[in-house]
Amino acid sequence: MVALGDAGAIPDVLGKLSPGIALLAFLFLVLNALAASFRLQIIAREYGCRLSFRQAMAAVGGGSIGGALFFQLAGQLFAQSAILARSGVSAATTVLVTGHERLVAAAISGILALGGAYLIYGRIAIRAEAGGLEFAKIVAGLALAAAAAAVIGYPDLFQDARRALKGRNVAGALLISALSSLIVQLPMMAAYAVLIRFFVPAVPMADLLAATAIIMFAASVPISFAGWGVREMSALLALGVIGVEPGVALVTAVFVGAGSLAAMMLITLLALSERRMPPTADASDVADPARARLDSVLTAGIPLLIATLIPFQLFLPTAGGLVNVNLADPFALLAAAWTILLLQRAGRVRAALRSPVGLALAAMTLALTLSLLIGAAMFGWTNWATTNRYFGWFVLLGYFAAGGLLVRQAGLAGLRMVGLALAGAVTAIAVMELSLLSLVAAGLKVPEVLLTNPIAGFAQNRNAFALQLLTAAALTAALAPAGRGRLAMLAIQCVCLVATGSRAGWGAGLVLLAAMILLGRLRAPDAAKLAGACLLVVGALALPAGLVFLLEAVIPQALRALGLDPVGPSSLGNTRQMAGISIVPNPSTNAERFHSIETGLAMFRDAPLFGAGLGAFVRQELAASGRFLVIHSTPVWLLAELGLAGFLAFAAPLLALVGRALRPARRGDAAAQLVLFLLLVFGTMALVHDMLYQRILWFALGGGVAALLASGRNGAAENCAGGGNLLPP
Repeated sequence: MVALGDAGAIPDVLGKLSPGIALLAFLFLVLNALAASFRLQIIAREYGCRLSFRQAMAAVGGGSIGGALFFQLAGQLFAQSAILARSGVSAATTVLVTGHERLVAAAISGILALGGAYLIYGRIAIRAEAGGLEFAKIVAGLALAAAAAAVIGYPDLFQDARRALKGRNVAGALLISALSSLIVQLPMMAAYAVLIRFFVPAVPMADLLAATAIIMFAASVPISFAGWGVREMSALLALGVIGVEPGVALVTAVFVGAGSLAAMMLITLLALSERRMPPTADASDVADPARARLDSVLTAGIPLLIATLIPFQLFLPTAGGLVNVNLADPFALLAAAWTILLLQRAGRVRAALRSPVGLALAAMTLALTLSLLIGAAMFGWTNWATTNRYFGWFVLLGYFAAGGLLVRQAGLAGLRMVGLALAGAVTAIAVMELSLLSLVAAGLKVPEVLLTNPIAGFAQNRNAFALQLLTAAALTAALAPAGRGRLAMLAIQCVCLVATGSRAGWGAGLVLLAAMILLGRLRAPDAAKLAGACLLVVGALALPAGLVFLLEAVIPQALRALGLDPVGPSSLGNTRQMAGISIVPNPSTNAERFHSIETGLAMFRDAPLFGAGLGAFVRQELAASGRFLVIHSTPVWLLAELGLAGFLAFAAPLLALVGRALRPARRGDAAAQLVLFLLLVFGTMALVHDMLYQRILWFALGGGVAALLASGRNGAAENCAGGGNLLPP
């Protein structure tokens, strides 16, 4: 980032900065913090909490500091909950208020950023050659996934949410929130404008405000610590378009980031100067039945949002290159924070940490931390090791916590709701991919951006998509009630799995099928019906090709036999593309896989106890060949970079979990069977692929483990095919 920002010019830019201008910009940042406190005060009133302005200042300032020290959304929630708890505000209300605040702020910031982009670049257009088709496919996929998740998972949830919101002026509350968010944006834009106009007086004010809107929106995206890195990179790009030199853009962005943090610290100190915060007028929000229903909707809504969004994988540009993000990542962090707050409110944080699951996750985290420090000592800090592997691990823990969130409230019925919602979302994406595949089979031209070869859904990789399909199949087999719907879903998943061309996925699918039969989830008659359903799906896919063949070959030939020549050329013939989806593996991928495994084993031999350090293999490959390559085997990667100690930290708890689930699975416990299905799928694919960081696995496993432990505590194996009361009356 410093290199992009012209490091040599930075001291000169700082030397030119006037103290008066710096003070004026800082005052605007303080005004921004005060405006944010006013917004929080207004939003809190919508949830029955009449915060004083001092209380709102403490919550906003402390939340911003927490977001700077930890992941933005989770850190903000932790800090705000701790501060507002002193005023009698429950953790549930804090999460609702924070979520409301962030969503409205993101919407206003996004609208301003779109307007800024239009003003700077002249227009905003969705073009097919510039990603427009990909955007359209993502929107269509989201719509299908959301509809399938709602219909299959829990169709009555929206009615419950509507009843919980009954009597509230939602439109008026949103309008007031939007106006207050707009007021919050203005002082921050003024701070940018003051600094930039001091260095570059000739820059047009309209262009400057447009560029700052883009920067502020980029910095608000929760993929960093308080926007650091993202804000500076977007400043270099947006301000560069309007003629601002890189050194000036970088210094301005850093000043605004540091000044904002200082302003938040200032208002926090001022607000917390009173030793005891007075309680709010409506502190006892637990007694309000309507608010209790809102809490329950929140507990149900977060996992369902994750179940809908988790199949959608994206790559976002950052200063360190492309970062692998998921549309569900912010909600996973929110779920982690909410889970911790629930444990804290129940006084069970220590008990959770000392539980077998808590100790296992702590051992895994310790192994990764040690490996990160070893790598830093051996070859320095790397972006891949720090961001993707280490901090990415905490995102996975968020998904694990999210999977069990609703299960802790509604038991096995909660697992069924979330699990089937996830299975429905993945199956809807499979239907979309297979529909596009049928058009290709018919010879029609389908742009590659709409259908990759081989198909990969929205997972960006065919093996990752295969794991999504297998996870959906495990959820469907374990949780869906027997019937035609269950068979139809399994058939779609199986056919799409074959179309991915993932050999590891095929092998894992056979293992999963065998496990279903052995545990009684798929009896012989059902297996025969499943085979027939798969043939029906394949036949449906062949219908477009059959129609094309009928129109282009059979009908013209019949007309000629009758002495009637068909008039004109075939309109379909000009758009035919005789091409298919390849499921044959590329020999080069085999060479890469074997090379990565051999090199990984060599690393393990050199450092058998604690490994070569986190990120060692990627760094070595980049230095040797300039290509990015990971070890194509999860066990070998653990041995190579974490050593035998790290390998056992991960392998031992998973093997213990298999032993824990085996006996109840034989008795028909759906949660135990789900856990076994997931671990068998993961274990098979992980032998030849890097699968440990697949979010969908940890999300589904979190739900299965929570339900398995709950059924064990209840002393009975319970089938998940039934329903349950998810929300209080």
